[in-house]
Amino acid sequence: MCIRFVTRKVSDNYGREIIIIISLIILFLALILVGLLDTANGLLIAAMFYGLAMGILSPTLNAWTIDMSDPNHRGKAMATMYIALEAGIGLGAFFSGWYYQDVISKIPLIMYACAFMVFVAFIYMMHKLKEKS
Repeated sequence: MCIRFVTRKVSDNYGREIIIIISLIILFLALILVGLLDTANGLLIAAMFYGLAMGILSPTLNAWTIDMSDPNHRGKAMATMYIALEAGIGLGAFFSGWYYQDVISKIPLIMYACAFMVFVAFIYMMHKLKEKS
């Protein structure tokens, strides 16, 4: 929760895209760690990285959505962003649960698939950053 207050100022100063890219790198690392580590301490370390990444990513995505939206349609832009996030969460849970089917050994592959999706987002953000400059 505390990281959100710091991130807000940092993304104002350095730009939303670069902060999103940094958070995607941390999120990618967290998901890989969850897939690799099989101890309670390993899970705690991965969870700290995940919390850090999401604490950075969430307010930055909100601010970026507002930055890119028409001032007269910011409510619609935010609603669209939240619907897209919720759809991603729902579809991710559905497909992960469908694949998992109470077989714990399948968890690493689910985490790696999620990390791959984060990597795709990273590539997109790198393209956006290059396009901006």
